[in-house]
Amino acid sequence: MAGGLAEERERVEEQCEGLARREQFVRAQGTETLTGGIITGRYGFTHALYQQVLYERLAAVRRIQLHRRIGEWEEQRYGERGGEVAAELAMHFERGQDYERAVQYLTQAGCSALWRSAPREAIRLLTRGLELLMALPETPERAQRELALQCALGSTLAVTKGYAALEVPRAYERAVELCQRIGSSRAFFPALAGLWGIRFLRAELHPAKELTAQLSQLAQSTQEPALLLWARTAQGMLLSTLGELPAALRSLEEGVALYDPQLHQPGGVQIVAQDPKVICLSYAAWTLWRLGYPDQAWKKRYEAMTVAQELAHPFSLAFALDFAGAGVGMFLREAPLVHRQVELLMQLSHEQSFPYWLAWGIVRQGWVLSEQGEVEAGIAKMRQGLAAIQRTGAELSGSYILAQLAEAYGKAGQIAEGLQLLAEALARVEKTGERWYEAELWRLKDELLLAKTRDSTQQEKRRKGEGVMRKARRVKK
Repeated sequence: MAGGLAEERERVEEQCEGLARREQFVRAQGTETLTGGIITGRYGFTHALYQQVLYERLAAVRRIQLHRRIGEWEEQRYGERGGEVAAELAMHFERGQDYERAVQYLTQAGCSALWRSAPREAIRLLTRGLELLMALPETPERAQRELALQCALGSTLAVTKGYAALEVPRAYERAVELCQRIGSSRAFFPALAGLWGIRFLRAELHPAKELTAQLSQLAQSTQEPALLLWARTAQGMLLSTLGELPAALRSLEEGVALYDPQLHQPGGVQIVAQDPKVICLSYAAWTLWRLGYPDQAWKKRYEAMTVAQELAHPFSLAFALDFAGAGVGMFLREAPLVHRQVELLMQLSHEQSFPYWLAWGIVRQGWVLSEQGEVEAGIAKMRQGLAAIQRTGAELSGSYILAQLAEAYGKAGQIAEGLQLLAEALARVEKTGERWYEAELWRLKDELLLAKTRDSTQQEKRRKGEGVMRKARRVKK
């Protein structure tokens, strides 16, 4: 109040104390320690109606002046810690018609909301930032601010609608357009990273490979640690998916070595909305299992889960529960472990509204049911989960899910259906280049063909036996 009124703090305090004693409008609410150890009283309106009426009685120009002064005072008070009250600062500067600073703090508040796993709030803040931006003249600075907003919005929409949903590329394509206008290689990185995430999740791996090369080139040119970290993360993810396992493991280990918690803070460079160390450790676990090192894979799985739990970041935890927890558990055929991880994943995804991870949880549930002998129910669940994943626009790991379905059909004795699914999975491998599970596809195909041969042999033996029995009965007659 003193900052907004440009009055001495002690005089304002006396006025508030007098009003509180007389029970007029406000009541005392304890004290607060400000920067520098200054202790001041806190007061609140006794009823929201008083605040509303008194606020509306102020002249419009006076309200604008007060909001701007309060925003400037709080900005000075918090300094570099302004992000802690970014939403409040944005409100004051918007109402104070200082739209440039309002947009700045709306961007910070939106990124902070995303990191706190409040994506709907983040979308509201970032969308409002884009609306206010239109009130500013077209300058390079405005383009820079819009670029930050579009990248943050793309990442947020990926959480609420799925990585490859139609709304996500619109934000990143606009960001790329802005980058071309600005001509800054540093600014280009977040936009290209966002497009990379879309191509990757849509299993468009050839375009993703080209984008990976661009990201690596940009990171090398700047030598900025945050960019190098994300470039290695993207490279490791892509190489692992393409089946280039030793090279993938090297990139993922380099990503872990580059990791610094301060590099992945709200407003930082993001490819997807998870923590990069959780991604690198989880992908390293999958890669080690495929290279034939299950014990090392288990160790990486544990590290990924530990980091995700320590971060207390729900979206990163969902990634770890699915990818490291349930995923590695399925490789090792640990159905009870997978069941526990999936229960946690489903609960978290329902609470936080994560459609992509919820869909994967349904697929994992189906596998557990199949392993427990409830094969028909498991098949239905896996098909339900696959359809839900595809509704988000994602196609990555489609061949892997088809393989789990084919295996379940084999258990149900429906060999022809299983072989048909494997043929579809192998066709996807050739189309996309996603070869990380290809060896297992061929193994499953051989097993089903052997089962088919055994069935044919048994049927032939039964037919021959039945023929012998009929002949014997005729002779007896």
